[in-house]
Amino acid sequence: MNQVTAISRMKSPGEKEIICIDITNRCNLGCSNCTRFLENQDSYWDMTCDNFRLALQSLRGFEGVIAVIGGNPCMHKEFPEICRIIAEEIPNKNQRGLWTNNAFKHTDLILETFG
Repeated sequence: MNQVTAISRMKSPGEKEIICIDITNRCNLGCSNCTRFLENQDSYWDMTCDNFRLALQSLRGFEGVIAVIGGNPCMHKEFPEICRIIAEEIPNKNQRGLWTNNAFKHTDLILETFG
């Protein structure tokens, strides 16, 4: 299959059921086979809360799940604020997703925000 054929067969993000917003590369694991290549990165980064809000606003009208991912999103420096923003911008709790391997001290906040 050539590149043009492959690209023409791709679905646009809006046709997907889940769209993920990557908010950090921080992770509490050190997996040698990490699909995110986190162990190969030299420094940590966290998406700003303003950029996170902007990313959510850009998805207005999307009917699928909007998931927060990272390394481990619960390690984002401002995770409680991230939860507050997603609750404001995505009123339907069934559309909010979180992909994490460890909630740390945020279990109650996660249950309240994501269900």
